[in-house]
Amino acid sequence: MGPCRSGQRAGFLLRHATLRWQRGITAALGPRDLTHAEFVLLASTWSLNAHDQRPNQIALVAHAGIDVQTTS
Repeated sequence: MGPCRSGQRAGFLLRHATLRWQRGITAALGPRDLTHAEFVLLASTWSLNAHDQRPNQIALVAHAGIDVQTTS
């Protein structure tokens, strides 16, 4: 195996930064008994309401960027 290319190093660092971020989210939401997806859906519901839009499953999927199965 040859020397590490900068793209490989960047990918490694990004992966580890993502893992730290995920652990932080889990730690922050755990005491509230929420998953990250549930939090995003609640925040999206709040945002849609704040902009006088009626939240429904289709609107939440579009706003939150979460798939229909997870949203249901």
